[in-house]
Amino acid sequence: MSDSYSYSPEMWPALIMLALAIYLGTYTWRRRNIPAAKPFAVACTMGGIWAVGVAFELSAEDFAAEVFWVKFQAIWQIPIATAITCFLFQYAGLGRWTTRRNIILLSMFPLLSVLAMVTNDLHHLVWTGFRMGRYAVATPGRLYWFFNSYIYLLGLVNFVVLARLAVHSPGHRLPVAIILTGQIIGRVGYTLDKLETGLFGPGESLLFTAGVVGSAYAFALTRLNLIDPAAGAHLLRVVQEALTTAQKHSGARILKVDMALSGRRALITIRDDGRGFDAGHPEEGGSGHFGLIFMRERMEQIGGSLTIESIPGSGTILKLDVPIREQPADPI
Repeated sequence: MSDSYSYSPEMWPALIMLALAIYLGTYTWRRRNIPAAKPFAVACTMGGIWAVGVAFELSAEDFAAEVFWVKFQAIWQIPIATAITCFLFQYAGLGRWTTRRNIILLSMFPLLSVLAMVTNDLHHLVWTGFRMGRYAVATPGRLYWFFNSYIYLLGLVNFVVLARLAVHSPGHRLPVAIILTGQIIGRVGYTLDKLETGLFGPGESLLFTAGVVGSAYAFALTRLNLIDPAAGAHLLRVVQEALTTAQKHSGARILKVDMALSGRRALITIRDDGRGFDAGHPEEGGSGHFGLIFMRERMEQIGGSLTIESIPGSGTILKLDVPIREQPADPI
């Protein structure tokens, strides 16, 4: 494989996509205290690497080098789709499904695809070969569409997750519509690219496939504050659960709710004059400890924390510490 490369104007779409990936990755990583931000930042990082592969493919002067970079790009595509699905689950308030075990299971197929692509020269199950046209064109092997079908399956999962969010949270229907539109256009572009229709070059295909989706996310992130849309709903449910638990299980006559802002965090304190319990062993406080488990899980999903102060016979104090969104968003 030759190491000879030269500038080509066709690289510009890939460079634009790289810049977009860097911008979105930086934007979301700076807000990584929000659970949904981390998987999206990971997806942006891999998208940037994909764009680098396209740029090198278009600048390569040797056919073997072009083939190498085509394979390099393919390695990142299924993992990107997987990271986006994890992001959407957390964004839609379904973070309880993105446990470490489930993430490992969800990652098994992408890892298998990467392994098959890296070792393709030994079995030719992903690609049987490459031919030289205007660009390097792959001849699909037996497992080519098997692996790529995973991206379409994840697309269906994404649609169900976003549709559920739109139904349960009318205030987020506009960003959901923008994201879905971008995903549909991106899937169409991905299909055209895999069918080798010749309508686009590698740079234009990348921009059409991933750039449109990235632009949809960028608009929602910067203009509609997409990150952490379900935090308000989660926080409201935690406060409701706290008040219900105090009323049903503590025998409280007086409940007091205070809220204060400290930097970029909101501090909510809920006090009652009920019978209290041993905070070190909340399970001994009766069925109300299930409400505490619910509240703690909800707070973790929005990047917050729950602190309990209680002594038997002396009431209970719940302290909710949650991140708040910057208004307006600070420039990068």
